[in-house]
Amino acid sequence: MANVKVTLTITEFCLHTGVSEDELTEIVGLGVIEPRNPTDADWVFDDHALTIFHRAQQLHRELALDWPGIAVTLTLLEEISTYVKKTANCTNNLHDSSPDPDTGGTARCFCSGLRQARIAVSEAT
Repeated sequence: MANVKVTLTITEFCLHTGVSEDELTEIVGLGVIEPRNPTDADWVFDDHALTIFHRAQQLHRELALDWPGIAVTLTLLEEISTYVKKTANCTNNLHDSSPDPDTGGTARCFCSGLRQARIAVSEAT
């Protein structure tokens, strides 16, 4: 199966999304999306940038956020997603861990933050 990568020029991106070139320049400047090679004079966008833009456009339309607000919102949503993944990994490690002799046989957590919290709770009881 072939791996096809879709790319769009500035003009194609604007025609496909309905955004003006000035808005696109602002959106790129705020870091909402990035061209494949930002240093090139003629930007080219891939399908990932298009997906992010559609998400940003939905926030713009549904929440009436301006582009700087959307940039902050997307950054926070990405951070939340990262923390959710890290928490899931720690939870999996708790379930798959061996007994920890330092804490009287409770499960060992390989996530330092959760380990510190567990030690503080066990010392308090």
